[in-house]
Amino acid sequence: MAIGNLTEQKFNGKNEITSIEKAYTNEDISQLDQLYYENHRIIFNFKYYVIQSYGRDLWLDMLENKEFRNFFYTSTGTYGEAVFGALVDLFVAHLNTTTFNILLEFTNYTRTVEDLDPVEIVQLM
Repeated sequence: MAIGNLTEQKFNGKNEITSIEKAYTNEDISQLDQLYYENHRIIFNFKYYVIQSYGRDLWLDMLENKEFRNFFYTSTGTYGEAVFGALVDLFVAHLNTTTFNILLEFTNYTRTVEDLDPVEIVQLM
């Protein structure tokens, strides 16, 4: 199944919230997470960096931002990891911090999860 097809289906209300909660309660991960892990690892890692470092509530707040949500779902399916910078910029603006601080934290996080499979990353919470 193509990522583009999943992203179009995905945000009909609160489908992503359901899959995030599923990821928190099961060893399984959502199909979208699996596809992002396999095809857009930096985007997958960024999602779980935010959730594990700042909490699920902040991630859900970010998804309420239409521009962030569109970059995460629709644009990633179309442009791949090229949208990473836009996601970081919107996240930095939301936290009122610096890009340097976020990228430093994210780089350290990425080093800790680079050898883990997606289920192991989700289970770190």
